[in-house]
Amino acid sequence: MADRPSTSKSASKDEGGPEKVTQLKKGTVGKRINIETNYLRLTITPPLVPNSSVSKIYMYDVYIYPPTSANRNELRLRPQRRTAFWTAVRNHYQVFGDESYLVYDDGRRLYSRSKLYPLLVDEDNPKPIENELEWDFEYTYKERPFKAFIKIIPTGSFRLTATETRHNQEQPRFLNCLLTQCLRLTEQPNLPNSQFSLNDLWFCVKRCVYRVPFDAFYEPVELGNCAVLLHGLRCDVKYDSNGRPLFNVKLASAVFAKVNLDLIDFYATVVNQAHLSEADLIRLHEYGMNDAQAQRMTDALRGLSLKTKHSNLHKKCIGLVKEHSRNYRFEHPQFGPMTVEEYFLHVYRRRLQYPYMPLVQVHPPSPLILFPMELLTISDEVQMINKRLPLNIRAKIAEQTSFLPPQYFDRIAHLLLNSTMLDNKVSSSFGLQFQQKFLQLEGRVLAKPKLYYQYAAEGLCEPANERFYFVLICLNDAYFDAIGRTVWELVKICRDKRMNIKDLSPVHHIEFGLNGNIRQLKSELQSTLKLVKEGCKPLFIVIKEDEDTNGYEAVKTTLDQQGHISQFIKKSNAIQMAGRNQSIMKSLVLKLNSKLGGLNNKVIDCHDWQKFTTTPTLIVGVDTIRAARNDDMPSVVGVTGSIDDTFARYSSGFCIFDPDEEYVPELDTLILNAIDAFAQHIKKAPKHIILLRGGLSDSQYDNVAKVEFGALGDACRRFEERYPTEFSRSNPFNPTVTYLIVSRKHSTRFKMETIPRGDRYNGNVPSGTVVDSVIAGKKDYYLCSHNGLLGTSRPAYYEMMYDTWRLTGDNLQSFMYSLCHLVGRSRLPVSIPAPLYYADLLCRRVCTYIHTEKRQNSGSLDYDSIRVEDSLKKLLYFA
Repeated sequence: MADRPSTSKSASKDEGGPEKVTQLKKGTVGKRINIETNYLRLTITPPLVPNSSVSKIYMYDVYIYPPTSANRNELRLRPQRRTAFWTAVRNHYQVFGDESYLVYDDGRRLYSRSKLYPLLVDEDNPKPIENELEWDFEYTYKERPFKAFIKIIPTGSFRLTATETRHNQEQPRFLNCLLTQCLRLTEQPNLPNSQFSLNDLWFCVKRCVYRVPFDAFYEPVELGNCAVLLHGLRCDVKYDSNGRPLFNVKLASAVFAKVNLDLIDFYATVVNQAHLSEADLIRLHEYGMNDAQAQRMTDALRGLSLKTKHSNLHKKCIGLVKEHSRNYRFEHPQFGPMTVEEYFLHVYRRRLQYPYMPLVQVHPPSPLILFPMELLTISDEVQMINKRLPLNIRAKIAEQTSFLPPQYFDRIAHLLLNSTMLDNKVSSSFGLQFQQKFLQLEGRVLAKPKLYYQYAAEGLCEPANERFYFVLICLNDAYFDAIGRTVWELVKICRDKRMNIKDLSPVHHIEFGLNGNIRQLKSELQSTLKLVKEGCKPLFIVIKEDEDTNGYEAVKTTLDQQGHISQFIKKSNAIQMAGRNQSIMKSLVLKLNSKLGGLNNKVIDCHDWQKFTTTPTLIVGVDTIRAARNDDMPSVVGVTGSIDDTFARYSSGFCIFDPDEEYVPELDTLILNAIDAFAQHIKKAPKHIILLRGGLSDSQYDNVAKVEFGALGDACRRFEERYPTEFSRSNPFNPTVTYLIVSRKHSTRFKMETIPRGDRYNGNVPSGTVVDSVIAGKKDYYLCSHNGLLGTSRPAYYEMMYDTWRLTGDNLQSFMYSLCHLVGRSRLPVSIPAPLYYADLLCRRVCTYIHTEKRQNSGSLDYDSIRVEDSLKKLLYFA
């Protein structure tokens, strides 16, 4: 009998829980192909510490703070910390020794090949630092002199080894830090008292490095809103299946603000989308901004560092205020009440040219600090923009970062060749050598599963049984003259696909503008539903303007909460449908059929398919969306569960929880509901449960898997208690359980070693490619299930954490590949299995509800009130 999943209170092995998977039997099925990956072989020949027989790396914590800081608040800017630290190194050789022996992460961690010594050393009998060392020093940052204190505390050491060791968690961090330091510093052998200087050609953010400025081959991409896109590299040290180190490098891209840009020019670019002429600037003397323009400026400036022209201060922007320099008055301690315009005239002898432009508020929020726009520029420091960007800019980023594999790998090679990362004095001093050629390995291409629609000449696999009416809503200004033709074409193709539509024309037509309120829409919906006959379900078709995000979220939330299926269509697509655009209409029919409970894709057979269909098997997908830093949003978890052996129909549930919570609080209840929905639909309890978990970073795998495996055990126990007549001590509910993590947040990319001739081949590996050797460990693998049409395909990463079913690699890989074919909105395989794909869509839909709630209720928000009708929970209403 299979091991029972442990509860959250007994998740450890000592208390009866099953052991974690240590090895997954490798797969063997599939056609063998040769693949090139974005990995380089890394050889480590550990150097010996002087006067010692071992190769040790010593670790120190470094604290740098201004001498005037009463609370010892450290310097926060990494470039400033870097400058201060390396200045201290150059001026105190007796403490640090050879610079090439040091690796510093621009934060608190310092690694050294040799021990550090106090300032005053007894040359006959030197003793290294044992407790801590602290002294003050001077340094220059951005041509300004500063003073600082530095405190160094030894924290331990580790052995630098040529292969991975289980207990040495510090070595990968050290190697990653060393690789980026090779670009943060540049060798300058002619400098006095130093071997290195700070490198201004590369901007480093954690493990990513970006060229600033680029050469002609990698010029910045203009994005608008005074933002540019820069390309660079992300560097990671990983280990192969034998514990040997590998250097994983991928293209990275990030959005940066332009530097030294006058805020008046910034205003012209953001608000007017053009540069201002001299005549425009003269007219601007008497004009300010309206509320809409001020809001656009605030959105573009918020969080950016600004520099004052009159004092060279750097301040972070909060936003624009309604007051301008001519009307805002404050109390000056020497001159009394005066306006901002009068203040700059009296104190700085500067006459403001644009006194009607709004004032800019900067940090800290209290006391209030305001500056005129014309006296500010965007900082001359390189600034990465981390906030959410407008849709048009995100689309341009996607276009500019989509490189096919040949170009993708060539760009990596070009950046490595034009950097000092692979050949420099620091890496050589620690015994690092890099192979100059990308790693080549063998993969397997799984056979495509046999699908039902391959044998269906027309129609869908299973058209929805629901009989429905169309209800048409035109949102805001989305109405157009040919809208009747659009509806007719949609009705016609639904009939052709054998969907059970009641009438050839919509039952009602609502034109709704958001200058009205949601209550008005609800009232119109109620009057519309009175016209719908019994036995017919209303299906709402909503035509919206292409960029109308707020309208989409408000109406979608209202319809979902009232239990209505809806499909939104952009106005541009609706116009194309009137012209009989078949691709758009077929895509819409697939979505409508899925939402109504129909079946679009069905697997007939694949390798070991019967293993999962002959006995009741429940597939659960769990995904989370967590709020970004400084984003006033809760976290969301979405759970989907299959309800039959087609694995194409799913029940769903979600939970909104505090972003500070590390673990999902109600996961056991959501899984219990998925088990219950499965059992009610097929009249049998599941014998096997496979949980697919997405939305995790690699540092969370172990802890989250342990807690959630316990939550799954709690759900099984509660299900058994819910049906006491069905189960007993001699007949317990005891399913086998498999817990599998699926992720696409990784840096691994593949390219065909030799690209076949023909227009269809772009260098991407074919759909169904599996790699479970060399770069994969003992219990994980990569599966590229989708067809890479644009850019370089990103395979999904699978890692098995728990398994009481004893699945093999062939079982699991073929089954996951088949699940990737079962997303209803597409006839092509997608990149992740259907349960996770739907769980991600559900999370995004819940974020829509939250945005609507925040707009409608400016006061305290009640997220517990966000829910949908129970009638929708067994339908893919969010697909």
